[in-house]
Amino acid sequence: MQSFINKDTLEEVVRNTLEALHNEVLGDVGEHEWDNTWIEYNVIDLATNLYCANYTLLGYFWLQEPKPFLSGMPLDIGLVCEDVEGNRFWCHCSKKMIDEMIEEFFAWQREKFEGEENE
Repeated sequence: MQSFINKDTLEEVVRNTLEALHNEVLGDVGEHEWDNTWIEYNVIDLATNLYCANYTLLGYFWLQEPKPFLSGMPLDIGLVCEDVEGNRFWCHCSKKMIDEMIEEFFAWQREKFEGEENE
């Protein structure tokens, strides 16, 4: 699903994705979508997939009945997106995996920044 994105666009898409991952959607979440191939547990890959699919990540909501996942972590949230026609949909996801992904991204950013300072 990935495609080339210029650096400025990628930075904007990553920033928007990170903001949305902290946004709890309380209203209309749309229909459950089985095609979750756009979900990645790496911020840059997730942002790229959203961009290439023309989806906007709106946030997440807590599932009333979490589903088990192979890793042992429950799929306890739904990630909510909107397509270019304004249709909303959601896919199962794990809040813990999302939180870990965000933490890893910021750790990578810190390492990258510290490496640049030492050069």
